[in-house]
Amino acid sequence: MAHWHGLAKLRMHSGLTLDILDQQTTKLGDQFLQFKEQVCSAYNTQELDREADARARQQVKEAGQRVEIGRSNGKGQGDTAQQPKTGANTKGKQKASPELGAPLPRQPKRKRSFNLNTYKFHALGDYVASIRRFGTTDSYSTEPGELKHRTPKSRYSRTDTDRRAFVHQLTQIERHQTRLRRIKEQQQNSPLVLSLTKPQAILMYTIILVKTRRYTTS
Repeated sequence: MAHWHGLAKLRMHSGLTLDILDQQTTKLGDQFLQFKEQVCSAYNTQELDREADARARQQVKEAGQRVEIGRSNGKGQGDTAQQPKTGANTKGKQKASPELGAPLPRQPKRKRSFNLNTYKFHALGDYVASIRRFGTTDSYSTEPGELKHRTPKSRYSRTDTDRRAFVHQLTQIERHQTRLRRIKEQQQNSPLVLSLTKPQAILMYTIILVKTRRYTTS
């Protein structure tokens, strides 16, 4: 594993080093398969307590959603009529509702095994081809795409308290920012701006910047 990792992180490659990396990738895949068949099969592994609790909460949530959908479609009227009245003796006939803070029943833990059917293992075979096509692995990064989620998160904090309409509000914010950016680009590339002196261009840029901040923060 260390040998493969060292070859994959090399900042300078040749045809020989790429051939060695290809061989080590094949050997590494065989070792993973051997680890799963011999080592993992000798142990009985189960999911964690927090995973079982999260699955139980998800099941309760989905059941509640199905009930609400049935009621909205008129299918749950019979179930609603059969529910006992408030104050009636329901001991042993009705479980406590999870919405009231009652503890969820402990779910049996599911068996967990070493999973090779993930993208990380699938991508191991593409390292050599990617290095031949795009260069060494230090020449590019997935960080810009992974950090792109910060933009909609920053817009979400500017929506009002009505969280049911946040999708429409996020769309409006993105549309306003796009229009302001296009206006700014058109003004900067217009013949009028190109013919301005440096102090006049600075003044116009300041006005555009102030207006942009005013609209984007409102």
